[in-house]
Amino acid sequence: MLKRILVSFVLIPVTILAILKGDVYFFSMSLILSTFCLWEFYTIFESKDYYPLKTFSIVVSLLFQTIAYVHGPENIIYFLVFIPMIISLELFRKKERSIINPVLAVFGLIYITLPFYLINALEKDFRIVLFIVILVWACDSSAYFIGKYFGKRKLTKISPKKTVEGAIGGFLFTILTAIIYHYIQPDFITLKDALVCGIAIGISGQIGDLFESMLKRYTEVKDSSQIIPGHGGVLDRLDSLIFVTPLMYIYFSFMR
Repeated sequence: MLKRILVSFVLIPVTILAILKGDVYFFSMSLILSTFCLWEFYTIFESKDYYPLKTFSIVVSLLFQTIAYVHGPENIIYFLVFIPMIISLELFRKKERSIINPVLAVFGLIYITLPFYLINALEKDFRIVLFIVILVWACDSSAYFIGKYFGKRKLTKISPKKTVEGAIGGFLFTILTAIIYHYIQPDFITLKDALVCGIAIGISGQIGDLFESMLKRYTEVKDSSQIIPGHGGVLDRLDSLIFVTPLMYIYFSFMR
């Protein structure tokens, strides 16, 4: 627990600084984090004897995000070009499960690379990204601590440590955090924004956490990696943000 808290005291200021500085600083952090997440995602499936073109797919992710950063996020069409390339490469590999491998490769790019692409598109206004990240942190942290100290009823077999009390507490605390944010910055976050985003993140963030737990349960691993002391892997820490980002992109880009 102490190690987890100490590491958080380092990671949180670094993340906030990258968001506030924006531009190449945020893009660089995003590129590094997405690469670790993708590497961890493919690696946990290798433990079940799947081999989803890990190196090539990571290179594709790096190229796509760099193209989007340099030439603008509207160039998402480049993302589609790589899909038939991945499928074609599988035809020349001498690996079993030749159908599943390219499916996992493409799914990893959609599951991880696409949300990072979207959050970079949102970063044109750093206040939106900061708001989203704070709500995700609020959801994750409150669900964890409320579940740890007050949880009694198990939420699901997929993740035995998750509790009903933790899930409800995380949901309500996320909404409360969003409302407080509204009163701090009423000209930027309206009450409608606070309620919509608080509810959406309070639900989708926890679904993202459970989805990654399902992947780890299937592949029989405890953590996506051990790269962050006391926290596990990068994907373990960003699973909620990955699920939340597409919804927030849709809301702030088209529905606000």
